[in-house]
Parts: sequence; C-alpha cells; structure tokens
Amino acid sequence: MSVHGHGRTDFREWEILTSGAVPVIDYFEEHDDLFDGLPVVRVRDWSAVTPEFLDAEWERLQVESRAGRVDWRKVYLPYWFARYTEHMTPSVA
Repeated sequence: MSVHGHGRTDFREWEILTSGAVPVIDYFEEHDDLFDGLPVVRVRDWSAVTPEFLDAEWERLQVESRAGRVDWRKVYLPYWFARYTEHMTPSVA
C-alpha cells in the first residue's frame, strides 16, 4: 500500500513495481496515462479495500497480463528517457 502524503505520487510506487510487486495506490485521474499498462491497483475509496476487492483486482491483473496489456518496460528509466526525448532533434555543429 502506498497512500499519498503531501504529493500525488511517490517514489515508493516505483520501488514496489521494480521489486516485482503490485502497488495499491490512490486514484488520481491525471495519472491515467502514467500508470496505464502497469500492474497497479488504484483506489478511489480506501474503505472499499477488502480481501474480496484485492482478490478481484489480482484476477483483473492476471487477465491483463495474459492478454499482453502489461508493459514492464514502463517501469524502468530507458522507457521514460526515450519518451521525454523523442521530440528532440540532434543539433548540428
């Protein structure tokens, strides 16, 4: 579980992912693209987080994974470096 503190995201979410685990985090609509394709459980109402909820989310993640909709490349720096530099063109000396 990685409940937000002062900000809306936290490095712990990425540590959890890089360790091969599934973070359970707060839902913020502006993070849809950020977490799309990653095995993350996003929670709108923490009172709804029950063993049944977590079992259902685990099953959902298994289905997503089997369907090829989980992209582990997105967890690591080379993905983000390429994404944030793709618009750049080399300078000519």
